[in-house]
Amino acid sequence: MIKLDNNYSIKVDTHSFYLQYSYTKKIDEKIKNKLTDKFEKTGKKVEKQFFDYWYFPTIKMCLERYIKETLKETENIKKTVSLLESIDKTIDSLPKIYVKEGKLMQL
Repeated sequence: MIKLDNNYSIKVDTHSFYLQYSYTKKIDEKIKNKLTDKFEKTGKKVEKQFFDYWYFPTIKMCLERYIKETLKETENIKKTVSLLESIDKTIDSLPKIYVKEGKLMQL
């Protein structure tokens, strides 16, 4: 696993790399009514963790998606430049690896 920031990381499965985005969200708590067999809101809010995944054949493509997603969140040019510099450092530090037949191979 390569942790990019508090929410994003790059992971490997048997055939590809994937970018994982994790976030928490407050949602309405629901419990199952035993009589009606339906879920009903309790009026309370609970925090739940969610995940989004994007699959790619290369780490570079994962990082390109990471850039696309994180630049949506930046408010000004200074933050954008700082983010790009951080991404450059991360890319430079990555080993040159790829997935072949379910195994990680290093160049």
